[in-house]
Amino acid sequence: MAAALASFGIRGLHVLSVAVLASGALVVTDLLARDDRDADAFALSAAAAYEVASWIALGVLVMTGVGNLGAIGQGLQWAVSPWGVVFRLKLGAVALLLIVSALRTTAIAILLSEGEVVLSGRRRPVLKTLYWVTLPLALAIAVAGVTLAHRP
Repeated sequence: MAAALASFGIRGLHVLSVAVLASGALVVTDLLARDDRDADAFALSAAAAYEVASWIALGVLVMTGVGNLGAIGQGLQWAVSPWGVVFRLKLGAVALLLIVSALRTTAIAILLSEGEVVLSGRRRPVLKTLYWVTLPLALAIAVAGVTLAHRP
């Protein structure tokens, strides 16, 4: 009973972390899509808060993902099974998400260190693209995770 509860809790944290990644990216993308110079400071504040939350969520995802893998990955034929192919694709998407996340965080840190509150020139489209790319990556990783969990 305790093991089942722990497994449920770990999977719940895993799903909650994906929700934080995807929904936060959607909100920040929407804020950046509004070409309202008066709202730029709020959009940057929201982006900075999302960066903190997204890195926490990514850490939780990695930790709970390793736990989930240990629980369901034993005895699988990694190299030749469809499960193994989906798993490798998911790992690739996670690596790409980590790269995009590092770029996002760096961009926000630079803007905040410069004291920028107006997203002029190419800054808005670049930021919007970085946040927009996060959303489908997070969703693709979630779909792969559901596939892996239900198809051993």
